[in-house]
Amino acid sequence: MRISTFLDNHNPGTSQSERSDPLSYLKAFYVDTAEGMSATWLRSGLEFFGVDHVMFGTDFPWGDSGQIIRNIESLGISDRDIKAIFSGNAKRILGI
Repeated sequence: MRISTFLDNHNPGTSQSERSDPLSYLKAFYVDTAEGMSATWLRSGLEFFGVDHVMFGTDFPWGDSGQIIRNIESLGISDRDIKAIFSGNAKRILGI
């Protein structure tokens, strides 16, 4: 099924212009930091998806979890945003 068909069927209150903008569909996705070995990637992901759609994740045992944590902490974002990435967003989505 096409993403646009799925979203049209599950978001009937959205306007035609919102449904036809491919970037609006992508920005609705949630992403994790598993590829966060690069601070540049992390920054780009935060800018595109927004901090409320980024969650901490690793590709353990293949990635370096410590490096991902250091990269997140080095971004110069607020403590509130760091907490959201590390746990707050997952708690909100899972309702815990």
